[in-house]
Amino acid sequence: MIMALVKLIVKRFYELFDKLLDLLAWAGMGLVLFMALSIGLEVFLRRVVGNPTDWNVQVNELALLYLTFFAAVWVLRDDRHVRMTAILELASPKIVETLYLIGSTGGMVVSGIVTWRTSISTWESLVQARVISHEIDVPQVLSLWPIPFGILLLIFQFARMAGNSFLNLRSGNYRSGRSSQ
Repeated sequence: MIMALVKLIVKRFYELFDKLLDLLAWAGMGLVLFMALSIGLEVFLRRVVGNPTDWNVQVNELALLYLTFFAAVWVLRDDRHVRMTAILELASPKIVETLYLIGSTGGMVVSGIVTWRTSISTWESLVQARVISHEIDVPQVLSLWPIPFGILLLIFQFARMAGNSFLNLRSGNYRSGRSSQ
């Protein structure tokens, strides 16, 4: 009874989690479109009009940061990341599954440490109201919060992957060289 409830809660959590990741992927696509258009505008204003914007480079640098941390978990979830394919192709399915379990567990631990440390920096920046002064003044917290947020999401994805690998190892149902959610 309790295990069924836990399974249901985990299933519902990851359904919502996947919706969040899809939303972040769409936001990332919007950022790429914005960046392309704003850089095109900047080139036009600089070369044709002779009057470039003050904000364009700084805003696009910030957009790149957001794009990186919004997309990282989606890339991991959809198995579009770089891996050592040669090793995976040579190893037995049980070893591959074990490597996925070890890698996912390690990813969770490292992501936990990075989330903790970057959360402290982000909180300090918010409390101290630090500002980045360049062409336009931007609260520093705007350039910091995507880091602990994105890495926190990685923890959940690594947990899902580790859980799946653990269950696969217990059941003997190994993956065939390709990761699953």
